[in-house]
Amino acid sequence: MTLEHLVLIPYGQLSNRMRTIASAKRVCEIAGARCSIVWNWPDYEALFHNDPSISLLPSLPDDLGQRYRAMRTLMNEEGGSPETRRIPLDGPAGIVLKSCHCFAAPSDGKPMDEAGLVPWLPQPADRVQERVAAFRADNMARGPVAGLHMRRTDHRAARARSPDWLFLRVAREARKNGEGIYLATDDPKTEAKMRARLSGQVITYPKTPDRQRRPEAVPELAELIDDYVDLLLLSACDYVVGSWGSSYSSLAMAINGSPRCRRLFTRWGWPLRL
Repeated sequence: MTLEHLVLIPYGQLSNRMRTIASAKRVCEIAGARCSIVWNWPDYEALFHNDPSISLLPSLPDDLGQRYRAMRTLMNEEGGSPETRRIPLDGPAGIVLKSCHCFAAPSDGKPMDEAGLVPWLPQPADRVQERVAAFRADNMARGPVAGLHMRRTDHRAARARSPDWLFLRVAREARKNGEGIYLATDDPKTEAKMRARLSGQVITYPKTPDRQRRPEAVPELAELIDDYVDLLLLSACDYVVGSWGSSYSSLAMAINGSPRCRRLFTRWGWPLRL
């Protein structure tokens, strides 16, 4: 048998879902299979352009859940590996896949990452594109800009492995080189601290204030649009410096594509860069 229909149930935050949707579209394109996305977040088409290559489902139909093979990609700590992130194309005709990861086809010679998925990423809706264009014209049209993504709040690894002082060092060096600083962060306190230490010379996109990260909660549409605009503005900088273990950083760097993109992190007390 060959794969005829892949039904994706994405989970996680915005960047997790975007890379998973791109993975599903790519695998279905290779297999010549139908692609459906179970979208249980607010208004997909307020975020992304309508895509004729996928169909949207508000929930998983009972008959598909009973007939199709259920699969799930696994985190490393759950026993995940590149092999658990390959979708069989010559097995069941119908698969229901739950995932927040990049995944690949068996014919791929190496694990798939965000950089390899850029052509299949969902594209921003007109409303989102207009916000990005307007903000860039008003705030980012005066020379080169370095983009910093400081992932904080519920991401303990990013806070521990990518501390503030590393970003401050990069930001100060960028300013010496005549570059502006665009900061994307999910933490208002981090934003305020960076502004204070950099004498206020930081560009940020204004987002819904004082919101708390609730990993399993369904966000408001306004929050999602803010996050997406922030991601696209970060990606539009001359290069992106991101946080350890953050899919948001990974996706921004992939969309940006500059060889200057890197993550900042520490190991055994020494600063390293990827």
